[in-house]
Amino acid sequence: MHPGRIPSTALKRSLTFKELLAMPLLWFNKVYVKNIQEGAATQVWAALSSQLDGKGGVYCADCDISPVVASDSPLPNSVRDYAVDPGFAKHLWTLREKMTGIEWLGR
Repeated sequence: MHPGRIPSTALKRSLTFKELLAMPLLWFNKVYVKNIQEGAATQVWAALSSQLDGKGGVYCADCDISPVVASDSPLPNSVRDYAVDPGFAKHLWTLREKMTGIEWLGR
């Protein structure tokens, strides 16, 4: 679940001056970011929505289930097809086991 960009949180208090200068312009924030209530809305929706009854493993954004799209899609708030590809997931688990030398017993 992704709440979106919420610049009004206290997290920005820990930024350095250099990091603050690197932040997008204020007009950009007014157009593309959410306030705290909007950022929390998807979590509340997910906790209460009957649309999610009996479902698991879905991505949510903007109070809805995010659609699965091609990896080169420009569509925002969506899930790239490789993120839900079982073959790719198996490949990543195998690679992780080789890199760490630890085999996951639940597989």
